[in-house]
Amino acid sequence: MDPRHREWGIGRRGFLGALGSAAILPWMTRRSEPELLRPPNLVAPRVLRQVAGLRPFRKGGLRLELEQLGGRHLLHHYGHGGAGVTLSFGSAELAAELALTVQPRPTEVAVVGSGVIGLTSALTLLEAGFSVRIYAKDFPPGTTSDLAGAEWLPIGMDVGEGAAAEARFQDIMRRAYRRFERLAADPEWAVYRRPAYEPADAEVQLPKAVLDALSPATHLDRLPFPGPDRAGHVRETFLIEPPRFLPRLMREVLKRGASLQARTFTKVDDLLALPENLIVVCLGLGAREVLGDDRLEPVQGQLVHLFPEPLEYLVTHRGGYIFPRHDAIVLGGTWEPGVREARPNPLTQRQLLARHRRWFGL
Repeated sequence: MDPRHREWGIGRRGFLGALGSAAILPWMTRRSEPELLRPPNLVAPRVLRQVAGLRPFRKGGLRLELEQLGGRHLLHHYGHGGAGVTLSFGSAELAAELALTVQPRPTEVAVVGSGVIGLTSALTLLEAGFSVRIYAKDFPPGTTSDLAGAEWLPIGMDVGEGAAAEARFQDIMRRAYRRFERLAADPEWAVYRRPAYEPADAEVQLPKAVLDALSPATHLDRLPFPGPDRAGHVRETFLIEPPRFLPRLMREVLKRGASLQARTFTKVDDLLALPENLIVVCLGLGAREVLGDDRLEPVQGQLVHLFPEPLEYLVTHRGGYIFPRHDAIVLGGTWEPGVREARPNPLTQRQLLARHRRWFGL
């Protein structure tokens, strides 16, 4: 097996620690950066909250396929791991294209789930000319997607094996990136272009497919932060703010005519009881119980939110990552496979604060 297919899903801390070389990679340009940026204020009294969520990591890659069952068409669309926001629009476009192969328009389609995958699926189906009803137990802001960071970075998932799986992954990345480029032109979507800094000891030889979807990196002889001299690099990426992005996505879906219905699903018969002939299953981890998909594995991630500050950069290092949102400075960097319950851990909060403070020399 090509080891990349597993390494892409090892989580941010393992991923960033995979290579400790300070060599300049061939896809980087080089310049120095003397002007220092203000570090965040990382003292404990500034903590607003700690949250925990479960990523829907699926061994063998995300599931995006049609199945006929009980006289219905089930279109499975789940298993994005830690890259749900990043890849959402790309895989949703492919899901809509699959829907067109079995369902004429403008008939009604059911979308089950209202996280970022469910809502982007609903929007792309509406754009394709379908009528859509969304079924879910909870709607934003009560979904796991609301807890995301989120930086546009396609890691934290299993791609799958073989040339076909890799080609599909590349296609999804490119489609998603193009969509976020368009959204960044409208401030209401809360998709912002931001510089993302990483030290040299966090650099990793990203697979070519990922590199092709990212902007080029620029080498820095010194990262622009107080503390010891550290080489690294900076690249432009997208910061996506779920507290604003998801409500905007929901408004767009409703404006285009989608309807919402609260419903709980515990078994596949609950899906087959829906009146629609085509059912798009965007249940994330819920698909493990409802569909019996034992390839799904929860991976817990914990975040610490501090009072917001006007910082306009992202930082990722071996100790974690920092995203400045309008509502909070978000600290993260945990990857805990197999944890079945999302529960904030006060020890993790202290560790995240300590790691980030050490890195900034505070």
